[in-house]
Amino acid sequence: LKRKKTGTPLYMRILHISADYPDPLDQRKPKAISNLVALAGAHQHRVISINRMGLGTGIHAIDFADAGGSSHRAVAYEAPPKGILFKKYLGNLARWLLEDCRKAGFVPDLIHAHKLTVEGTVGMQLAESFGVPLALSIQGNTDLKILKAKFNLRGHFRQIWHGAAVAFPFAVWAQKEIDGLLGARA
Repeated sequence: LKRKKTGTPLYMRILHISADYPDPLDQRKPKAISNLVALAGAHQHRVISINRMGLGTGIHAIDFADAGGSSHRAVAYEAPPKGILFKKYLGNLARWLLEDCRKAGFVPDLIHAHKLTVEGTVGMQLAESFGVPLALSIQGNTDLKILKAKFNLRGHFRQIWHGAAVAFPFAVWAQKEIDGLLGARA
């Protein structure tokens, strides 16, 4: 990408929120998202790899680097299993991440949440706080499982789905099912 008038490259600071990114806390996570970030090297990427831990653990982070960037964070956050008090604990995480980015002097141009449900909940709050667009990846199995189980949060998920600047469903069937549950994006 290049700027029209000067021909200089466009450079974006992208903040990725993912529970599926290999990090020092869990190296066994799939490599699909880390491969995607490494392929988009023309931009500055900061990955926040989130890891849910049990209650009483608080929120803690460690730095790590890989082929996709040098200023990633593996974040362990407390939350009960099965999405109990889902919005409360993810809201706590979003506020902590906002402060963490500010302390690091990192102001993104774009937030990329790598799932609609968990990461989208955090990403939407960060995008609103920074005043930047939200991009969503849609992972059919996980997103649909949570959407169907958390029917009381459908309005919340609908707001994220329709409020995102762009959505990338990994499969057509996933988009069709989400459209059926949350309405088709404009």
